[in-house]
Amino acid sequence: MTSPAATLFASFPAREGRGIDPGSFAARQLALLMPEIAVMLAVTLLCTALYHLGGESAVNVIAPLTILVTAAIANFMMVRQESNALLTPLFGLRLIALVVMGAGSLYDVAAPDFVRERIDYLFVTSVADAAKVNLVWLTGMDMLLIGVAAGLRIFAYQGARRRLSSLGAHSFNVGLITFLAGFFVTSLATIADTFEFSRRVPSSIGSVAQAIEFTGLFIVGRDFDRNLLAKVVVVVGLIALTFLSLISLNKSVLLYPALIAVLGIISFKINVRRIIIGSAVIVTLFALINPVTNYTRIRNLQEHGQSGQASLSERLGYAQEYMNGEKLPGEEIPAIARVDYVMPAAFVISQFDNGLPSDELKNSGYMFIPRFLWQDKPITSNSGLVLSQLLGIQSVNQIGVTTFADLYWNAGWWSLVLVLPLGIYFGAMTIATRNILADGDWVMFPFVLSIFAMSLNLDKDYLAALVIPVLINTVFYYLLRIAGSLLPSARRSAVGETGH
Repeated sequence: MTSPAATLFASFPAREGRGIDPGSFAARQLALLMPEIAVMLAVTLLCTALYHLGGESAVNVIAPLTILVTAAIANFMMVRQESNALLTPLFGLRLIALVVMGAGSLYDVAAPDFVRERIDYLFVTSVADAAKVNLVWLTGMDMLLIGVAAGLRIFAYQGARRRLSSLGAHSFNVGLITFLAGFFVTSLATIADTFEFSRRVPSSIGSVAQAIEFTGLFIVGRDFDRNLLAKVVVVVGLIALTFLSLISLNKSVLLYPALIAVLGIISFKINVRRIIIGSAVIVTLFALINPVTNYTRIRNLQEHGQSGQASLSERLGYAQEYMNGEKLPGEEIPAIARVDYVMPAAFVISQFDNGLPSDELKNSGYMFIPRFLWQDKPITSNSGLVLSQLLGIQSVNQIGVTTFADLYWNAGWWSLVLVLPLGIYFGAMTIATRNILADGDWVMFPFVLSIFAMSLNLDKDYLAALVIPVLINTVFYYLLRIAGSLLPSARRSAVGETGH
């Protein structure tokens, strides 16, 4: 009988011998990781010494700059070697780290006074507080990258032949049909949720439809350079998503699909020019849609209150107001301030240091008991909401504290060791998702997206954003494998190591 572990890692080729093939994907990633880890450990020791010698200001520049530069270089080298690495969790982990713990932390140092007032209005962060946050982030990244390296080493299997779904032979047609089907259902779910019909459409349906939509969009994006219809589908699709984004007052409705489309386009042929253009497209879309949705959301609150809902014509009218030059009072907070997590991270770290630790990990065993069986069950996976309540914010929204600060809040420095098994998992999944992409096994592509999305959750708490999704993705993996086994199969040659 096949063990669950063997089935889960069905995306790994068979091992041939005890050593790692020097030309294998895992070996190439380890060659990038080892100097990255060495630099990170050296900078961690340097910053620790500076912190204890009164050089907190230097720590607040050196630490985030190191994370930003090393993650950016490593990711660029990774995708330059192989385009299939673009949607692996290792790429995603570095990406969110360089944005939040790199750029976001550097912005916290240089934020203008009017932004500083808004950032610190709940908890005034000192230079020493920020330095402690950066040390926690550096240490957490050390543990994470060491775990990933261990995962790559443990599961460093060599290439082998694979049984594939015959969908891979007709990928563009599959992508087009998948995108249109997913887009149709996602649009209906978005409209239903926007105008409070969500009780008629379970949220799980919208989530599944979005995974299908993203899968199709990525596949179509890979044909963007060589297929006129692919260009039309991507452009028209993004225009339609812009309209949905405006009426739902939610920029993510446009930005997430746009990111997937750009990743698909870039993955066809990786080079510096395409990465720069793709990044510029996403940044431009964000710069255009973010102020509009912010304005329309606030106007909706002004006119209808927290629970009110504007009509379709009112929503479009708010957008038209913004286009006509209407602005809200006060200076607008720059978009980059949204990735400044230093204040909430500093607050929870100070909570532990002042003898007020979080009970999240201590109560984690309770998460397997349904709340309908225990109405007063302690909160086990919602530290962001707990933080909102501690700060006195009357809102159902959560505040991100980052995974490493969340762990520190529970048990201090030693709790960061819990990042190691997570890193091993992401190392294994980096190989698995790369093999799925190299095979063109599009049936499994929603799993690739789900793992990639999970890797971008380092700005959230440990249990809800990272541990629980491991369990969910395991079930998701099996379901997709079962679905793939029901489709006709096709043989293809051994997996190409270049991925182009």
